Amino acid sequence: MSEQLPVTSDQKSRDSMDSKTPTIHSTRRAEGAKLRLQIITPEKITYDGEVESVTIPGADGELGILSGHVGLVVPIVPGILHIVEKDDEKELAIGAGFAEVFANKIEILTDMVVSEETSETAASEAIQRAEEAMREKAEDGGLDPDAMAAALTTAVAQIRRKRK
Repeated sequence: MSEQLPVTSDQKSRDSMDSKTPTIHSTRRAEGAKLRLQIITPEKITYDGEVESVTIPGADGELGILSGHVGLVVPIVPGILHIVEKDDEKELAIGAGFAEVFANKIEILTDMVVSEETSETAASEAIQRAEEAMREKAEDGGLDPDAMAAALTTAVAQIRRKRK
């Protein structure tokens, strides 16, 4: 005959906690679930639509976002933003900023977005202007290396986007 062991107070509190513990629902992505993407610049909302996924250029590398992603805020570095829509894929050159991710929505706040329509010539000219501004500021002693590096990185991202 088996002997029943006494129930400790720790076990009683765990048992009563289990019955009162709320159920945590999974945030798994449902097949075909959509993600709303908004890209916002100081001038306007440059993109607002439903997408399958977004790949963001982050400080630690690329970050892929699908519907049902855990919420987070992440800094964005100038680079290529890859958007997968239902029947299309787009790549945009974006500047520095932040992305705020929710389960079914992502908002990207950035200082610049360059679409596929921007020419490589315009991007090359932007690099030349940035380099010229760096030389002028260096001569004047008013060089802000972070601002100049950001401008140059943004222009390079535009050219990388055009050459793909």
